[in-house]
Amino acid sequence: MRKPCLVLTGPTAVGKTRLSLALAHRIRGSVISADSMQVYRGMDIGSAKILPEEMEGIPHYLVDVLEPEEEFHVARFQQMAKEAMEEIWARGRIPVLTGGTGFYIQALLKNVDFSDSSGASSLRPELEKLGEEALYQRLLEKDPEAAEAIHPHNRKRVIRALEYCLETGRKISDHNQRERQRPSPYCCGYFVLNDEREKLYRQIDRRVDLMIEKGLVEEVRRLAARGLTEENTSMKGLGYKEPFPYLRGEMELDETLTSREVINTKMRSALDVATDPWGIKVNRVELKNIMPPKAIQEAMEKQMKAERERREAILIAEGEKKSTILIAEGKKESAILDAEAEKQSAILKAEAEKERRIREAEGQAEAILKVQQANADGIRFLKEAGADESVLTLKSLEALGVLANGRATKIVVPSDIQGLASLATSLKAIVEDKIEA
Repeated sequence: MRKPCLVLTGPTAVGKTRLSLALAHRIRGSVISADSMQVYRGMDIGSAKILPEEMEGIPHYLVDVLEPEEEFHVARFQQMAKEAMEEIWARGRIPVLTGGTGFYIQALLKNVDFSDSSGASSLRPELEKLGEEALYQRLLEKDPEAAEAIHPHNRKRVIRALEYCLETGRKISDHNQRERQRPSPYCCGYFVLNDEREKLYRQIDRRVDLMIEKGLVEEVRRLAARGLTEENTSMKGLGYKEPFPYLRGEMELDETLTSREVINTKMRSALDVATDPWGIKVNRVELKNIMPPKAIQEAMEKQMKAERERREAILIAEGEKKSTILIAEGKKESAILDAEAEKQSAILKAEAEKERRIREAEGQAEAILKVQQANADGIRFLKEAGADESVLTLKSLEALGVLANGRATKIVVPSDIQGLASLATSLKAIVEDKIEA
C-alpha cells in the first residue's frame, strides 16, 4: 500500500508555515521543509526560517542541517526528503511537505530520475553571468516547449533547463514528459495555497521590511566574513545576494536598502510561476473562503479513503485470481493422483495375473509329472504280468476288467500308448484291491 503524505505549497507570504503547524497537530504530522534556503544554518532572517520556539512541538526536518558552503540541489533534496519520510512513517506520523520550491516537491513525489544530471554543472557559472532576458532567449532557441512552461523570471529553472539541454544534448521538456507518465509511489494530498493578489503583495512588502529591520544586512555580513560570495548556492536566494555590493564598498547602505523594491518585485513575480510542471494533480485552495486546516484535513481523509478502496479492490481481484489458480492446480493435482492410482492398480492386476499364471503352470507341470509317473507305473505292471505292449488287446483288457470286478465291464481302449499305460495303472490299483480283499 502506498504510504501517505501531505503537501502545502504556494507563493511567498501566503501563510504556509502557520497552516502546516495547525494541520500537523490535527493529523499527527511532522513537517519537512521544501525550501532551498531554510536547509542552511545561520540563514534565519532572509529565509524567514521557523525558529525552534515557534515549532509548537512539531518535529521539523531539513531545517538547519547544512552549512552555507555546501551545495544543495534538487537531487540532494530528493534523497534527504526520502530519508526523512521513512523516519516519520517509522514513528507512526504523516509527512507534511511545506515550502515554495515546487520543483523540489514534484521531483520527490514523482520520484524523478536525475541520473542524467549531477545537479552541479560546470556550465552554471557562465550561465549565471547572463541576464534573465538573455537566458530565456537562449532557452527559447534550445527548447521552446520548456521555455513556454517556465516563467521568464524563474531564473533558477531557466538555468537548470539550459544545463540539462547543454549537458545531455536532449530537451528537458521531453524529459519532463516522460516523468509525467511515472506513477507516484506515495498517496499524496497536494495543496497549492493562494490568496487575493493585492493581499499577497502587502504581505510580501511587510515581510521584506521586517527582514531588513531584524538585521538581514548583518546576517549577510557574517556569512560573507566566512568567505561566502554571490557565487555560492546558498547566497543566490532573494535577500542574500542584494547586500553584497554594499559589503564590497560598491554602493552606499541607503542604496542597498532601496534593493527592497528589487526583492519585492522578484517575490511578486514568483506568484506567476507554474507549480505543477509534471502534471501532478493539485488542489488549489483559496484561503479567504475556508478554514484551511479543517478543509485540507477533510480533503486528505477523502483521498486516503479513495486510496484504501482502490487497494481493497486490488486485493479482492488478486484473491479471486489466486482462488482460480488454486482450483485449477487442485484439479490438476487430482487428475495426476487419479492417473497414478490407475497406474498402480494396473500394475497390481498385472502382477496378480502373472502370479496366477505361474501357479497354473506349476500345477500343470506337477500334473504332468504325476501322469508321467503313473504311466511309468502302469507300463511296469503290465510288463511284470508278462504282457507285451504290442499285444495289449481289448480282450486282454476286458479279462482284466472281469478279474477286477467279477463281471464283464466295457472298457474304452485309448488309442495311444500313454493312455493305455494310464489305464493299466488304474486297473492295477483295482486288481490289487481285489486280491487283498
